[in-house]
Amino acid sequence: MEEDVEMSQTPPPQDDRALALQHLLEAMKLPAVLAYADKRVFHATQALRKAGDDREIKAQSNLILGECHEMQDKWHLAYYEYLAARDCLRAADGGPGRWTQAMGHALQFCHCKVFPR
Repeated sequence: MEEDVEMSQTPPPQDDRALALQHLLEAMKLPAVLAYADKRVFHATQALRKAGDDREIKAQSNLILGECHEMQDKWHLAYYEYLAARDCLRAADGGPGRWTQAMGHALQFCHCKVFPR
């Protein structure tokens, strides 16, 4: 009987994915402006934590985090978030995938801020 109670308290993996998607949607609905950056960071971080092995959710969450950290002048964080997003997209597609030129420019801009010559 005790085992049944303990098992019922652990949410199934699908619930985590649903929560991750819900947080991702909340982060995407908020305006991409500095005033909402902290709220977007919160939701994107929660989505990232709940994503499990879902590389699509992780990639989108990392892109949102990178964008927010860029707005907050947190260049190191933005740079590594963009790198993580690129790696997730490449792994999900088995190749360059949906890594766009605009995403590449954002990564390069942050790289220049983090590692100036």
